[in-house]
Amino acid sequence: MFISIIIPAYNSNYMLIRTIKRIFKILKNKKFEIIVINDASNNKLSFKVFNKIQKMKNVSLIFNSKNLGQHNSTIKGLKKARGKFIVTLDDDFRHDPKNIIPMIDLMKRKKLDIVYEINTFRYSYIRFYISKINQILLNRSFKHLKNKTTSSYRLLTNNFCKKITLKKNYNPNLSCVALKNTKKIGNLKVKYKFNNHKMRYTLLKLINLHSHLTKEFLKNF
Repeated sequence: MFISIIIPAYNSNYMLIRTIKRIFKILKNKKFEIIVINDASNNKLSFKVFNKIQKMKNVSLIFNSKNLGQHNSTIKGLKKARGKFIVTLDDDFRHDPKNIIPMIDLMKRKKLDIVYEINTFRYSYIRFYISKINQILLNRSFKHLKNKTTSSYRLLTNNFCKKITLKKNYNPNLSCVALKNTKKIGNLKVKYKFNNHKMRYTLLKLINLHSHLTKEFLKNF
């Protein structure tokens, strides 16, 4: 079993290194690759971080010449992935890699195309409610989603990954692209507070995501 882990990164700090070290610990008996996409970072700390991870075994680094955003950067990484199972993670150590194997087990058991890890711990009420609104829009736009929830911590099969990365989208929302192409969706529900560091997924990014989902909803209204 070969696993690919995709991490889009912009102006990353040492949380990215902690994330990668945690992956090494969890998957030490598995074959895996880590693909980090540097989305045109522009601060000194991130340069130090990328220099360090570039020297790590099983880690490859992709450099964007301009800032493409989280979703486009993730899709760029998906196109390079070689694993039978492909995981996407954020770079801020908010997602615990220990759930990669349970997600794979769930995918195999239910023959799913995509599995989302859903952490029910509330880091911020503002983010919680905006995320809730975004999820309502997703459920209205994609009625087959039913009671399923999406997140940036996801597991995809290689075949499904190839299918969705062939789609040409300008500034796509990856969840929308995925949900347009499958009904075989699963959730691994967990609850944990993984670290106290400032969340990288800012309020502005959540509002931007909200606008994309609103457009998607209006198309299907």
